[in-house]
Amino acid sequence: MSHSSEYPLVSIVVPTRNRSGWLGDCLTTLVSQDYPAERYEIVVVDDGSTDDTRKVVTEMTARTRSPSVRYLCHSGGVNAARNRGIAASSGSIVGFIDDDELAPSQLLGVAVKLLTDNPSAVAVGGEYRSRLEGKRPRFACTNCAENYKSIRAPRETRSAIVDDLPGGCVFLRRQAFEKYGLFAESLSGPGDDSEWFRRTREGDGTLLQSPELWIWHRMTERDFLPGSLVKKHVLGTANLVAARQLMGWESGVGDEVMQALRFLGHGLRRRCVVGSVRGLGQSALAVRWIQVTHGKRWENQRSSVLRSVMSALAASRLKKPARLVQPPLQEEKR
Repeated sequence: MSHSSEYPLVSIVVPTRNRSGWLGDCLTTLVSQDYPAERYEIVVVDDGSTDDTRKVVTEMTARTRSPSVRYLCHSGGVNAARNRGIAASSGSIVGFIDDDELAPSQLLGVAVKLLTDNPSAVAVGGEYRSRLEGKRPRFACTNCAENYKSIRAPRETRSAIVDDLPGGCVFLRRQAFEKYGLFAESLSGPGDDSEWFRRTREGDGTLLQSPELWIWHRMTERDFLPGSLVKKHVLGTANLVAARQLMGWESGVGDEVMQALRFLGHGLRRRCVVGSVRGLGQSALAVRWIQVTHGKRWENQRSSVLRSVMSALAASRLKKPARLVQPPLQEEKR
């Protein structure tokens, strides 16, 4: 593209809540893209922050004439914030970036090229690359400390059609929202964006994930504190169940239990709090899902199921340590 007018207009929507410190860093990387500044805009949607988020965005707006940086205040959860950003923006391509991320300078250019080269794709997504800031917590194994917030593309060297995309590194054609609708505002938490991607797939939409498109996902020792882990992986299961119900999800209970055992076994063998809490979270998800899908029959079989889980877990402790394989797209936002 020789002239800037030939570049499609891109709108970047950044939902945020009480992360003003990290938000400022995120915006600094977004206004420094290797893409014509007059051909993209940044829309920050504040989901009820009580810190100085507004001030951070206002100061960035004053310093940056182009690209434009706008602040919107809207409450109702992450998906409601995304929808508010869609309505307030004007780009033919809409991207979503989380406030705890840092964008490499080529992010927009790569996203636009992928959509241009793949006209059948409704959306393109990339990878989360974990960036640990500060020392590694002693109670997390090396693998978890280095990859806790990572999501990798299924192929290392080329794009692939996938069933889901990471909601904090994704770019979509605006016309997709006209065809498939907006994000479900009844969801806000783990699984909130997956419902939209499933709805799109069922409507014959193509989702593309590429290792060329990636973003830094920041984390600190605070992310590994037991309270933070429990909030994310155990307390967040209710939202996952709600998302699954809305999607009409069908999954075998055995898969849920086995995933829980893999995480729990990893935590016990490696003395890794991350694996242990994720195992507890997966167990809680399995229990909630069984309750929803099996109703009264679950109440009659609960004791038997729990005994089977504990027996399998005890047996797993006798096996040699195995490398934990993180399932795709288990990373969730806020």
